[in-house]
Amino acid sequence: MKIIHTADLHLGSPLGGAIPAEKIPERRSELLGTFIRLCDYADANGYELVLLAGDVFDGDLPPRDDKEFFYSAIKKHPNVKFLYLKGNHDSMTSYTEDIPNLLTFGPEWGCYRFGDVCVYGIELPETGGRAAAQTLSCNPDEINIVMLHGQIGGTQDDIAVKDYAGKGIDYMALGHVHGYSCGDIDSRGKYVYSGCLEGRGFDEPGEKGFVEIDTDFGVGHRFRPFASRTVRLCEVDISEAKDKPDALGMALAALENIPGKDMVRLVLKGEVGFDTAGLALAALTRLKNSFYHISVKDRSKTKPDIENLSKEESLAGEFVRLAMESDMPENCDRGRVITIGLKAISGELSEYRKER
Repeated sequence: MKIIHTADLHLGSPLGGAIPAEKIPERRSELLGTFIRLCDYADANGYELVLLAGDVFDGDLPPRDDKEFFYSAIKKHPNVKFLYLKGNHDSMTSYTEDIPNLLTFGPEWGCYRFGDVCVYGIELPETGGRAAAQTLSCNPDEINIVMLHGQIGGTQDDIAVKDYAGKGIDYMALGHVHGYSCGDIDSRGKYVYSGCLEGRGFDEPGEKGFVEIDTDFGVGHRFRPFASRTVRLCEVDISEAKDKPDALGMALAALENIPGKDMVRLVLKGEVGFDTAGLALAALTRLKNSFYHISVKDRSKTKPDIENLSKEESLAGEFVRLAMESDMPENCDRGRVITIGLKAISGELSEYRKER
């Protein structure tokens, strides 16, 4: 049996702040379009089931047009069964139509059987997520898929993977985390986050798509990129730049191979010996017509002026003078010692260490 696992469609998302206001209608339309493309793909390629592991809608009261679109897409693909498990965003969404190929779950474990494949699901409460595992019972002689929506963790509200070990699970289809990831439940089964179908903002970078499952080959799975656009976070260290034109050149070169249809956030980082004022604006001006949408953040910092600091009557100045006058081993980088000391004095040492 061929199955698609997807989640976190967030239909009806307002997209406020993620992209310019004039592009929001187009982008919202693309989110809907990607879902209908997934339905078409499933139908055309012999997929019998589509697992919707929560947050189909962005809220409990989704816009009427988005709700009607979703139900219409299901009805247009009667050869595919859609198993819809509500998530934390759409936990109170009501089902307005009785559609034969739309199967749903509730607050107790439900199970749908398709030959030797059993799909279990439960809509977890806001608290007590771990308690659900205690009441799950699967036949180890069957192929068992479990659908859940939530965060993997160790608290009572989380999904604790260890709680599901030894229960005969072959595949755990998860929603809530917006990036693809997977891991072992035990020697038999795996848990998989499909991620969202489309990245909506710069907090959802990377390839997005769905997961294909084939139960005829040991419940194998693979991630398939499917988004109409990719949200990309590109960090460029400009520490080696000689001046602003050099830094700008480094930034432009780093984005050369990114498709123009994508959304890009360029982050400039590192320490430089020149004033970077206006660098972000210059980069944005050069790149604004190169991508669907681009954002530029200058998080670089100017290196301390050791010579001028050594003349200051301050704690930093006293430290610099002592460091310059002290005897240090030949293999010691005096400049690095001074930089670290100044970071400690200014309270930036922890951040400095993270960057390195």
